[in-house]
Amino acid sequence: NCKLTAIIEQDGDWWVAQCPEAAGACAQGETKELCLENLQEVIGMLHAQAREDATSRMPEGALVEELA
Repeated sequence: NCKLTAIIEQDGDWWVAQCPEAAGACAQGETKELCLENLQEVIGMLHAQAREDATSRMPEGALVEELA
């Protein structure tokens, strides 16, 4: 199972987080918990976009297998 890292900091009244393993994944929230929820949502959106991009360029006849 793949584990990701969240680097979280408080910036004034806000919490900000980034995930170094997922390029471009950063989020903020008024609480640490909301910040982490937002980061997970961003990572999910980036993953979905990467999957869509990859499958749109697949050669004809290529097989797709989902990894756990």
